[in-house]
Amino acid sequence: MVNAKKENKRKFPLWIHQSVLDKVSEALKKDNCNSQSEFIEKAVEFYLSYLSGKGGLNAYAPILSSIIEASVESCEQRLSRNLFKIAVELAKVSNLLAVLNELDDATLRRLHIKCVDEVRKTNGILSYESAVKYQQGYTVRLHKIQFPTKHKPP
Repeated sequence: MVNAKKENKRKFPLWIHQSVLDKVSEALKKDNCNSQSEFIEKAVEFYLSYLSGKGGLNAYAPILSSIIEASVESCEQRLSRNLFKIAVELAKVSNLLAVLNELDDATLRRLHIKCVDEVRKTNGILSYESAVKYQQGYTVRLHKIQFPTKHKPP
């Protein structure tokens, strides 16, 4: 783009079809332009760089960048909302387990260390089945980290 501080703008008559002008008016909002003149100037600069051969990737880079940025931002927002929902559900489950199982501090610390290690080893891919298998053999391997229950399983 031309540096506006170095060069003064010049007003001149422009003949343009109404249908094209309507499209410019619609596209103004999408391109964050403040006026039709600004939009048309950007379009002319883009077309000139395309014609001069400098266009190539340089001409499309800002367009691609804004598209990718919008996609990433949208994905980020969805992930953040879902992580929040998951955190709420996890907090509910954690509180239910805390009510049902009376764990002492030492057992809770050992459980925390075990869970951190398991998440690291599996890259966060955990399954309920592996947790059940682990808990069934837990007392044998780690010397008493049983969870007291109010109801004994059959």
